Amino acid sequence: MAEKHKNPIPNPKATSSSHGTSTTKFKGLTTELLHNANAPKDPHGGVHPAIQRSVTYTYDSVEELIGAFQGNLPKDHPSGFTYARSSSPTVTHLESRINHLENGISTVCTATGMAAIILPILALLRAEDHIITSKHLFGNTVNLFNTLKRFGIDLDCVDMTDMREIEAAIKPGKTRIIFLETISNPLTYIPDLENIQALAAHHDIITIVDNTLTTPYFFKPQKLGFTFSHHSLTKYLGGHAAALGGSLTDLGTMKWQNSPNVLDFYKTTATAARSNSLAMQQIRKKGLRDMGSTLSADSAATIALGLETFVLRIERIKSNIKEIALYLEKHPKVARVYHPTLRSHPHHNRMNDWFSCTGSQKKEYFGSGILSFELKPPHDMLKMINCLKIFRRATHLGDTRSLVIPVAPTIFFESGRNRRQYLGISENLIRLSIGIEEVEDLLTDLAEALKKS
Repeated sequence: MAEKHKNPIPNPKATSSSHGTSTTKFKGLTTELLHNANAPKDPHGGVHPAIQRSVTYTYDSVEELIGAFQGNLPKDHPSGFTYARSSSPTVTHLESRINHLENGISTVCTATGMAAIILPILALLRAEDHIITSKHLFGNTVNLFNTLKRFGIDLDCVDMTDMREIEAAIKPGKTRIIFLETISNPLTYIPDLENIQALAAHHDIITIVDNTLTTPYFFKPQKLGFTFSHHSLTKYLGGHAAALGGSLTDLGTMKWQNSPNVLDFYKTTATAARSNSLAMQQIRKKGLRDMGSTLSADSAATIALGLETFVLRIERIKSNIKEIALYLEKHPKVARVYHPTLRSHPHHNRMNDWFSCTGSQKKEYFGSGILSFELKPPHDMLKMINCLKIFRRATHLGDTRSLVIPVAPTIFFESGRNRRQYLGISENLIRLSIGIEEVEDLLTDLAEALKKS
């Protein structure tokens, strides 16, 4: 396996390609996203980069075309693109912005968040390699990992909040990846992130952390030494339920030159000498190019536009969900509320340790924009949900609009009752994704619906 750096190397200026560099430092992240986002200047003065929909790219000489394929064009060359399935200017611009948010050394964007999960696994692993992941993973991700077992990948699902289970699951020389979420969905459990990464480093195991629910604003996986950070860009970073997308960022904590997971070709070619991340070269070629999970230019532009208001939205959501969680916890018809901002949550202290940002006056904490709660019997869950006027009855999270869904008969229906009981998901669990509406309106909507349930 690959060798770990003793200390993660911060690299906030690194980009996923040579197309644009960040030079000016600002105090605020929104200012950074609006005015220093590695965007090439539009020749017509447009404030947004033009959307480049071209599939193929031409060169003045065949030597330049060969150089583009082999990755040895001069660094100041204006292109370097060959075919849009591998990369394009609009997608590369978004990759650069995500890379900057995560303090990464290289980022690849994909058509969906699920595609960004499968890419490193299919590109880096072999049959009989072993993955450890969480038993509390979201349902679709569990289904994906179970499918991998049919192709010879060994898998163990453990309680990521219990270090003893994780350590017991490690198979020396076989365990290649630990995949985990910063906060589980829908029960909002928080793994022991720091000790998990320390354990993985000791055994030289790649770690992939899904940072979707906490976002780079509140959690930087690079600071704890994680290998990759994953996002469903469809959620908080895009923020408007207007485009699907995913991303995977190499955080610069692994020396891939010594890794058996990276093919010799990507260690020895001219492309390797110019690449920030040998692993990401292989992921882009063997994953993105060969499997075709390419993000479209239009979706990339839509997500990039959503990024401009990302901090404003997440701050509003943070404020709203704190009040809503406290309100529901005190409501006489509510049996239990799951959200890390509540002192009753078993991982409240872990949230305080890792998920924070410094505001204008004090440190602010964030336990995700989702919460779940259970009604006391005999109150009717479905009737309560149907009585809501503002909350939209829909799957999804991280939207500008507040959403509501009954968990057991929808997003965890395929799991079956026995597995739901094993996971601690009750049949009357309700999940809310909090949006940016005025909190007074959301509280009134919940109060009226609970009154009628």
